[in-house]
Amino acid sequence: MMQAVFRKLILRKRPVDDVGRRNFQVVNADLQQPKPGQVVVEVKYLSMDVAMRGWMLAGHSYVPSIRVGDVPRACGVGIVVNSRAKHLEVGDTVIGQLGVQEIVTLPGKDLVRVDVRKITPVTWAGYLGLTSAITGYLGLLEVGKPRKGETVFVSGASGSVGSVVGQVAKLKGARVVGLAGGRANCRRLINEFGFDDCIDYRASDLGKQLRKKCSERIDLYFDNAGGDVLDTTLDWMAPHGRVVLCGSMATRNVTEQKGLMNVRSVLIDRLSVQGFVLFDHECRYAEAVKDLTRWHSSGRLRLWSSEDLREGGLVGFSRTLADLLAGSHDGKMVLQL
Repeated sequence: MMQAVFRKLILRKRPVDDVGRRNFQVVNADLQQPKPGQVVVEVKYLSMDVAMRGWMLAGHSYVPSIRVGDVPRACGVGIVVNSRAKHLEVGDTVIGQLGVQEIVTLPGKDLVRVDVRKITPVTWAGYLGLTSAITGYLGLLEVGKPRKGETVFVSGASGSVGSVVGQVAKLKGARVVGLAGGRANCRRLINEFGFDDCIDYRASDLGKQLRKKCSERIDLYFDNAGGDVLDTTLDWMAPHGRVVLCGSMATRNVTEQKGLMNVRSVLIDRLSVQGFVLFDHECRYAEAVKDLTRWHSSGRLRLWSSEDLREGGLVGFSRTLADLLAGSHDGKMVLQL
């Protein structure tokens, strides 16, 4: 018999500086039985993402702020344990916005079934998950729309999003140049992931290197960095080029954001600059899962490394998030519940 009571994590206090146990509380809750079209999912693994801290802050953002007393937002993998949705059966493995809780009742339309015969649930929560490969796939194809023969530049190219963006752009016939930290990462991107070239941001003048490695300018820039990297890249975009704004790693620890400075390049080169938010494209999740499964299973899509799997369940969430924000991890971090 399915348990009538389950545990969930709630936001007790919004983070101000570091995230810690003081910000959260584990509470018991009554299980909501599914209505027609809904399913009950036992949550197994959660993707740990830097954006989680921002989702807990008050103020205007691309998704509603998590309210004090609510379950923190989290994408992950779970098993269907009760279903009143026609397309999902008990025992199916699904991905979606599950939240930091042991069990959740959701509309079946908000979940996508994934194949775990060759790809593990941990990988579906990690490198192939919603906030990694699926973000890269949809951001590139839905917003960037690469064309055969174009030059695509990707910052954060050794990350879980950027490494997928570069490979998918290659599959679409583009020439791909990455931006990564360290010669070893650049060599991996070229030798193992099929990038045509790579710039080491730690050892290079970005403006000069862009002119050298993207001699015919950049048709499409997939931005995971923001800040000075974005402003410098805008100087070397081709006329009518496209820019996908997906992340802002270069400014995530900056308290006062100065915003985009190089507006002149956007004007004179008639650039299209568009932000990408994963949650705007839920209707395309299943398509992304299908293509990514096919490409990864056939060896055409490689993953950067194995996931950094953390144990600890709900109680360990705050410590795991703090480690993520401090950079104390090796690979894409996943929390096992």
